[in-house]
Amino acid sequence: MKILRQNTIFQKVKKIQKKFQKPIDKSKNFVIIITVIITNKVGEEMRETKQKTAILEFLRSKRQHHSAIQIYDAVREKIPNISLGTVYRNLGALIESGEIISVETSDKCFFYDGFIADHAHFVCQGCKGIFDFDMPKGMTEEMEKSGFSVNSERLVCYGLCSDCAKKAH
Repeated sequence: MKILRQNTIFQKVKKIQKKFQKPIDKSKNFVIIITVIITNKVGEEMRETKQKTAILEFLRSKRQHHSAIQIYDAVREKIPNISLGTVYRNLGALIESGEIISVETSDKCFFYDGFIADHAHFVCQGCKGIFDFDMPKGMTEEMEKSGFSVNSERLVCYGLCSDCAKKAH
């Protein structure tokens, strides 16, 4: 049965090889690795996993901005065997699907936000806090008057929050 299985595999490999024009050396042991990349097309649902659900629930339960490490620590309370790599992969997938957003600080750190309604961010360069505020009215309209076609809005301002500004003066 093992030989039959190997011959079947060789037959399939030969068909694939014809496309690549490379001969098979049957005397050598080899492994064929087929990589399938699944992309999430706009409008398609992502596969739900308990890890992704826990990350999303955590982010949506807090009106704060969290680093990947903070999310990892919080989610590990529910799923002790989750890895940091799994958290990063799921954060990337959730950003790509539009279920969360990320905010980059001036020191190139990323924080994640489960509140996705239109709003802007202010990143304090003193205390490193991230604050939500309403999008300025008319910003898109002004850009469109100038001939731009706006697909989405995202505004992040950097500076000192009121507490840090008081301390600085």
